[in-house]
Amino acid sequence: MKKNGIRLRDINTTNIKEVRHFSKDKNEILSRLEVLSSQQKQALVTRMISNEKTIASLIKNKFQNHGQLQFKSDLSCIPLKQYGNTYSFKSANKVKIAGISGTILVKTGD
Repeated sequence: MKKNGIRLRDINTTNIKEVRHFSKDKNEILSRLEVLSSQQKQALVTRMISNEKTIASLIKNKFQNHGQLQFKSDLSCIPLKQYGNTYSFKSANKVKIAGISGTILVKTGD
């Protein structure tokens, strides 16, 4: 699928240094990517391709209309593929993620 004449498969993730996105008030914001590794950027593009295929399938099978897509201003998770390289568990509730200094405290669900 094409977005503004660009196919998601043709995106070169190594050249992505900044991202244009929108605030909740729909004001355009330009943010620099300083923490994400190339592998994490590739995983995000792969997820976007998968989401596009799912939406196209839902529209084709009449489970979703074109106008039902919602604006999303936050991304709450990043796919981490390689244990030991992109992430590792330091203890039962601490995770070390590549590109982020220190460990992150993880709270398990009840």
